[in-house]
Amino acid sequence: MRRRNAVLQGLEHLRQTAPALTLGQILVLLYIADEEDPLPLIDIRWRANLSAIQVWRHAQVLAKAGLISLSRWKMGAIVAAKLSPAGEGLRAELDEIILRSDPIQSDLPMRTHQAA
Repeated sequence: MRRRNAVLQGLEHLRQTAPALTLGQILVLLYIADEEDPLPLIDIRWRANLSAIQVWRHAQVLAKAGLISLSRWKMGAIVAAKLSPAGEGLRAELDEIILRSDPIQSDLPMRTHQAA
């Protein structure tokens, strides 16, 4: 039997680790995990194509879940997010899943879609 692909396995791991997270919250978490330095929420807003209030609410949920921490950024009035130690552990687990998993495309013959 074929192993799960990295995307599916990573999402399943996220669902097991933090079952209450929505897709929007996962997206915000992954943008934060993609940066080494704290990421201003305004940057997440533009990258994820979300409203300011959506980003703020998602960040609050992630902080309450212990996956990120929120603090003032370099320009005092701006809030930035970074991974907490638990979030860093989750990022490491997801990185490991990606490194050892199969790609989405298997070596099975591709099906072609016939035009109707």
